[in-house]
Amino acid sequence: MRDALRTLAQATRTIDEPQDAAVALGALTSGLVLVRQVLNHVADWHEQAAHLAARHAVGSRYAGRDTVDAIVSDLRDTADALLDAQSAVGMAWGRSERIAWRPEPKRRSAQPATSRELPSVAACAVAPKRNVDQLTR
Repeated sequence: MRDALRTLAQATRTIDEPQDAAVALGALTSGLVLVRQVLNHVADWHEQAAHLAARHAVGSRYAGRDTVDAIVSDLRDTADALLDAQSAVGMAWGRSERIAWRPEPKRRSAQPATSRELPSVAACAVAPKRNVDQLTR
């Protein structure tokens, strides 16, 4: 999972196409769902194994259970917070899917025009002749 998140982070450093932002938001939304699942699975495991922690705790036999309860609470709270984040990112993803992006305007170069951009000598010579021909008619 770490590698997938690292790849996503690197891929979003520069976004070349507008639709790539929507793809990234979709991947992030899916990733948040998976992280929430992991948090809940680890919390479930702690709850199921809590009886072992109570037996092996130093000091009070319930100290281990108190620690497990705190861990479970932390994990569940984090999963709930990620649900809010997942919802917000999902909303942004949905909104981004509704945008019709226009192509970025081509920028004019500050460099002098190349021979392809200059009108041909023949075209320059023909235009004045047409104007003169129209005047003489």
